[in-house]
Amino acid sequence: MSEKPAEDVCFTCQQSLHDSVIIEKDGEVFKSCPSCSSKAGTHVFYKHDDFGMRNMGDGRLIAQS
Repeated sequence: MSEKPAEDVCFTCQQSLHDSVIIEKDGEVFKSCPSCSSKAGTHVFYKHDDFGMRNMGDGRLIAQS
């Protein structure tokens, strides 16, 4: 397994900045923005409701990244 370059990994949690991370804090759900996170070098979170929904065409709706 190859390691990701340091700039592709969050310096706080060591997870990929290119993948969304969902967390819950104080009863609210937050989702990271891969584009914003890659630019900042750490996950940048927004309220989950701030993301639009995408219809996957098979009955699933997912949060936009």
